[in-house]
Amino acid sequence: MIIVFLGPSLALEEAKKILPQAHFLPPIQSGDILRALRLKPKTIGIIDGYFENVSAVWHKEILYALSKGVHVLGCSSMGALRASELAAYGMIPVGKIAQDYLSGKINDDDEVALLHHSASSGYTGATEALFNIRATLELACQNNIITKNTQSCVWTVAKDLHYRERLWSKILRLAYEEDTDRVEVTALEQWLENPENKVDVKRNDAILLLKTIATGVASPSMAEAFAFKRSAFFRALQRNTACRPFSSYHSWLPLPEKVALAVRYLDRPYILLRRLAYLLAACYSLAKQRKIEPGDEEPFVFMDECVFEAYDCTSAERIHFSKRMSTINTLLKQEQQTTDLPGRAQDYLLLLMRLSQDYASIKNKYPNINNEDLFLNQFKQEQPKKYQLMLCMAHCWWFIERCALRLGLQPDFDILEDYANQFRLGNQLETAEKIEHWLSDNDLDPNAYQYLMSANVRLKFLVFENNLDILTVSLEDNDTFWLLDALWLTGFYEDAKKIVIEPQNLAELKTRIRKKASNLEEYALSLDFVGGETEMMSEMGVGNTL
Repeated sequence: MIIVFLGPSLALEEAKKILPQAHFLPPIQSGDILRALRLKPKTIGIIDGYFENVSAVWHKEILYALSKGVHVLGCSSMGALRASELAAYGMIPVGKIAQDYLSGKINDDDEVALLHHSASSGYTGATEALFNIRATLELACQNNIITKNTQSCVWTVAKDLHYRERLWSKILRLAYEEDTDRVEVTALEQWLENPENKVDVKRNDAILLLKTIATGVASPSMAEAFAFKRSAFFRALQRNTACRPFSSYHSWLPLPEKVALAVRYLDRPYILLRRLAYLLAACYSLAKQRKIEPGDEEPFVFMDECVFEAYDCTSAERIHFSKRMSTINTLLKQEQQTTDLPGRAQDYLLLLMRLSQDYASIKNKYPNINNEDLFLNQFKQEQPKKYQLMLCMAHCWWFIERCALRLGLQPDFDILEDYANQFRLGNQLETAEKIEHWLSDNDLDPNAYQYLMSANVRLKFLVFENNLDILTVSLEDNDTFWLLDALWLTGFYEDAKKIVIEPQNLAELKTRIRKKASNLEEYALSLDFVGGETEMMSEMGVGNTL
């Protein structure tokens, strides 16, 4: 597989003609390399990339890909920057811009920075890249349109502008106001009216990179030349991307990746599934740290029935999934045998039900139920998949909480107070009377409420904010897609798959979501959806507006 990250440097349709066997993704950003590695590519080409508004692709991600034996090439824009910085480690610089960065002829990032339009407009450039401006001025001077002096003056004007303002019209207008030969500036303006006179080095380099990949000229990977070391920050990024789907939809993605994207439209379960993914990753890391191996014993303690199934995968992937779940199961079973701390996993399931408002809902419908087991059984009967999901979460949370308590981890008062304030605002508990009513509805006293807040803060800090290092845990070197594991484990994979293969289901979900948000795109963004919405709906034959 060949994956290329492409944006404004070259039109997508033209790129596909040059390298039809490649799969093209939008401009690269942080985490995209790690997501791409799930597809097991042989070659990755980086042409364009985001920066400023989102986190740019990390050097460490590229080094990780190189350490896996993947050929990584870069050119034109972000690719040229990263290739020049990582050439010593095996990344391959392609084209003039990358070579000029590598030689030190240019150094500033703004040489290749520009504004561009949206994906639906083909990422077409809205401003001019400084490198292209320089090359165009050099060509104008060579053709005797302007002299060296005017070339230097116009270049200085362009360089002094912020990259967001670099348009030929503004550059020439400012040049007129400077002490510049107006006759030559006018001649340059007229010469530039012919688009063929504007030199586009970024485009040329992008074409060269695609042709380089097509001809198989890429140098061998230098994975053996360095030992990749995973910092705490990289482990956090690796876990974050392993618990999220791709950031945009593409028709060529494998079915499981499409299903993982579609699960966002299930609304609240997506948030819970993503949190379960983090919990599974954390528990698995703790199990591997303790050198726990998968066991054959039944039943699975974090499931009511051993009914999980891995769909749309190879037999080897299915076996690996079962081993991961069995390893976590063994870890939890061993913890059940310890007696140094009180509490059961069932207690945390009840806490999750209170947080999700399921507890108060069942209590309101069945006021005569006063037994916890009957309470949980009613929840299971009414929402079996959500019950299974929260049961898995509860066991993992129970284990993580016990690890934290053994270390005496207590949240700082200000952090705890801030979280409690957010919780009250999120649940519209603005007054003492409303808080008391909520406690009564959920059968909690003030001490239990205080514990619920503290346990949540510990969970958020340790797992969801990736601070497992405090528990001396280093995520082992694996590329597990934990969100997919969570979907398989809980049975929600089938629900999300129906959205992909039966487009009418998405229309029904849109109708339900309309009650919460007037704009589907904004609502999806609130669930960390970063693009591809229009294409996803178009592919499924569904309209792109609510």
